[in-house]
Amino acid sequence: MTLRALMQRELPVTAPLVLNPLMARMAEAAGFPAGYLGGGSTGYLKVSLEANLNLTEMCQAALDIRAVSSLPLIMDAACGYGDPMHMHRTIGMSEAAGFAAIEIEDQLVPKRAHHHVGIEHMIPMELMAGLKGMLSDNAAPGGDRMLGK
Repeated sequence: MTLRALMQRELPVTAPLVLNPLMARMAEAAGFPAGYLGGGSTGYLKVSLEANLNLTEMCQAALDIRAVSSLPLIMDAACGYGDPMHMHRTIGMSEAAGFAAIEIEDQLVPKRAHHHVGIEHMIPMELMAGLKGMLSDNAAPGGDRMLGK
């Protein structure tokens, strides 16, 4: 079932953290309808800090997970992996990797770690420009685009 179809239901969609194929299989076996590939956890696992994680590593993790699981997978895309001019690549790569939805934060690039005091946020107009740029590209054939903040 697609994430969009799951979200049409009356109950909220519970998507546990899924960092690898084994965790995806466990989530599926436990009956969860979706999975969430968290940037912070993936960053700590792969490169010791979320700020050092990149789009390619997230997409590779999704490919590994999607090879063994049919759960819709939600991507924590940090700040979209670039400024508004570059964010459209995030959409294309995430669709190719099989993500069902993307969560994008409004923090400034380069990425600031969550635990830093005084997190700076993107000006709403800059964030909107990035989102409009991502949405203006053609979606993958048969694909839906779901963004979240």
